[in-house]
Amino acid sequence: MFFPDYYKTQKTLHVNCEVPRAYFVPYDSEENAKTDNRGNSAFVKSLCGEWNFKFYPSVHDVCDFTTDEFSTDGMEK
Repeated sequence: MFFPDYYKTQKTLHVNCEVPRAYFVPYDSEENAKTDNRGNSAFVKSLCGEWNFKFYPSVHDVCDFTTDEFSTDGMEK
Protein backbone atom coordinates (compact mmCIF):
# COMPACT_ATOMS: atom_id res chain seq x y z
CA MET A 1 0.00 0.00 0.00
CA PHE A 2 1.29 3.45 -0.92
CA PHE A 3 1.38 6.24 1.69
CA PRO A 4 2.36 9.70 0.42
CA ASP A 5 5.27 11.46 2.14
CA TYR A 6 3.21 14.44 3.30
CA TYR A 7 5.34 14.85 6.40
CA LYS A 8 8.49 15.53 4.34
CA THR A 9 7.30 18.79 2.80
CA GLN A 10 5.28 21.83 3.79
CA LYS A 11 3.64 22.09 0.37
CA THR A 12 0.73 19.91 1.47
CA LEU A 13 -0.89 21.21 4.64
CA HIS A 14 -4.38 19.72 4.43
CA VAL A 15 -5.49 16.34 3.16
CA ASN A 16 -9.13 15.18 3.18
CA CYS A 17 -10.25 18.39 4.92
CA GLU A 18 -13.37 20.40 4.32
CA VAL A 19 -13.08 23.86 2.82
CA PRO A 20 -12.76 26.53 5.57
CA ARG A 21 -15.91 28.47 6.32
CA ALA A 22 -16.94 31.38 8.48
CA TYR A 23 -17.77 30.67 12.12
CA PHE A 24 -20.60 32.71 13.58
CA VAL A 25 -22.08 32.68 17.07
CA PRO A 26 -25.65 33.95 17.38
CA TYR A 27 -26.38 36.01 20.46
CA ASP A 28 -29.70 36.11 22.26
CA SER A 29 -29.62 39.87 22.71
CA GLU A 30 -27.91 42.95 21.34
CA GLU A 31 -26.42 43.67 24.77
CA ASN A 32 -24.68 40.29 24.88
CA ALA A 33 -23.43 40.72 21.31
CA LYS A 34 -21.77 43.98 22.27
CA THR A 35 -19.72 42.22 24.98
CA ASP A 36 -17.92 40.26 22.21
CA ASN A 37 -17.87 37.22 24.51
CA ARG A 38 -19.54 34.24 22.89
CA GLY A 39 -19.82 32.57 26.31
CA ASN A 40 -22.53 35.14 27.06
CA SER A 41 -24.74 33.72 24.32
CA ALA A 42 -27.56 31.41 25.37
CA PHE A 43 -26.82 29.45 22.19
CA VAL A 44 -23.30 28.40 23.23
CA LYS A 45 -22.60 25.35 25.38
CA SER A 46 -19.12 24.98 26.82
CA LEU A 47 -17.75 21.47 26.69
CA CYS A 48 -15.05 22.22 29.27
CA GLY A 49 -15.27 20.24 32.46
CA GLU A 50 -15.14 16.67 33.67
CA TRP A 51 -16.27 13.89 31.36
CA ASN A 52 -16.80 10.23 32.05
CA PHE A 53 -14.52 7.99 30.03
CA LYS A 54 -14.32 4.28 29.39
CA PHE A 55 -11.92 2.54 27.03
CA TYR A 56 -13.29 -0.28 24.90
CA PRO A 57 -10.82 -2.56 23.13
CA SER A 58 -13.19 -2.83 20.18
CA VAL A 59 -16.13 -0.89 18.82
CA HIS A 60 -18.07 -4.14 19.11
CA ASP A 61 -17.68 -4.03 22.92
CA VAL A 62 -19.42 -0.66 23.32
CA CYS A 63 -22.72 -0.98 25.14
CA ASP A 64 -25.88 0.88 24.10
CA PHE A 65 -25.47 4.23 25.87
CA THR A 66 -28.75 5.60 24.50
CA THR A 67 -30.96 3.53 26.80
CA ASP A 68 -32.39 4.71 30.12
CA GLU A 69 -30.62 1.80 31.83
CA PHE A 70 -27.17 3.07 30.83
CA SER A 71 -25.02 3.98 33.83
CA THR A 72 -21.68 5.79 34.06
CA ASP A 73 -20.82 4.03 37.33
CA GLY A 74 -17.28 2.70 37.27
CA MET A 75 -16.10 5.03 34.51
CA GLU A 76 -12.96 7.16 34.79
CA LYS A 77 -13.27 10.92 35.18
